[in-house]
Amino acid sequence: MQGPTRERRMSIDALKAISIFGVLVIHTLGGGFSNLAIGSFDWYSAVFWGSLIRFAVPVFFMCSGSLLLDPEKEISFKSLYTKYIPRILAALVFWALAYEAYDIGNAAIAAGSFDYNLVIASQKNMVLFRHHFHLYFLHIMILVYIFLPVTRILVKNASKPELNYILAIWFLLGIVFPRLRQYYPFSLLSGIPAQYGINMTYSAVGYGILGYYLHRFRPKKVLPMLLIFLAGFAVTFGGTIYLSLANNRNMTLWEGMSPGVALMATGLFGFLTCLFDDKSSPGPVRELSLASFCIYLVHDFFNQILRYKDIMIHNFKPVLVSIPVISSIVLLASYLVYLVLRKIPLVNKYLI
Repeated sequence: MQGPTRERRMSIDALKAISIFGVLVIHTLGGGFSNLAIGSFDWYSAVFWGSLIRFAVPVFFMCSGSLLLDPEKEISFKSLYTKYIPRILAALVFWALAYEAYDIGNAAIAAGSFDYNLVIASQKNMVLFRHHFHLYFLHIMILVYIFLPVTRILVKNASKPELNYILAIWFLLGIVFPRLRQYYPFSLLSGIPAQYGINMTYSAVGYGILGYYLHRFRPKKVLPMLLIFLAGFAVTFGGTIYLSLANNRNMTLWEGMSPGVALMATGLFGFLTCLFDDKSSPGPVRELSLASFCIYLVHDFFNQILRYKDIMIHNFKPVLVSIPVISSIVLLASYLVYLVLRKIPLVNKYLI
């Protein structure tokens, strides 16, 4: 969704530009990753890319928090429910319908006939919010917006030590505890203590507060932020390899609310905030940032087309190269769609 073009922060634009490419890499991996032999060079290459860019969606939540929680930005209840949330809902409904129509059309072409049962099924999908998989981001953003009046009051009045405490609780109960619950002896917990963990969806609110915190208390040195990122990558990459070799493709550490991913998101956000927060965005970075929401929405059309043509990572070696190449192709195609859609009135305001 396009925001105002004035007073743009280079750190936010750079984070969005990097993260949208990260999202495309994540979904490119989905085409063929299961076909790679565990322990092969191509498999390690895929795990490398899949681990390196796992910060992507959390960073988008952090960017939203950095912008929306700023006390200098006025967001009234009226604007929240007449502007922000309706725009998210409009985009969600339109693109969910578009993906349903695409699936129905593909099924009709494959079968050589039109199946009206698929139309009924798609209607149920729409009503029950069983939308195309990647649109979950919009589902979460609706909740983030609903909580804005609460989180804005919280960060406006909280001191730095109080925010530290809030973020520590979020990290322990929303990031660390849910992962530990999967392993012995924490898996033995039952009753109320087993429910101490914060639901993944609500943890996205914590990422927003973290983004605001790193903007408000901007890191003064880049090295600690870089080390935090590298530590997060080591946990995600090394842990994923260890768990997968021991338990056949265990990818739980790739989840957005995992400790290593949270560390990578924190390190990258702090690193770029320290470097660029007071600088204006150069044209290409700003342009890709503006296009990021549209690219997020439309890119899986192109992923599906490439898979139909059997253009998937396991068919083009080495995978270390094919992953960023295929992701770049999808990025370019999605950006071209953005260039067209941004010229259409109403569409450029409500749907991208």
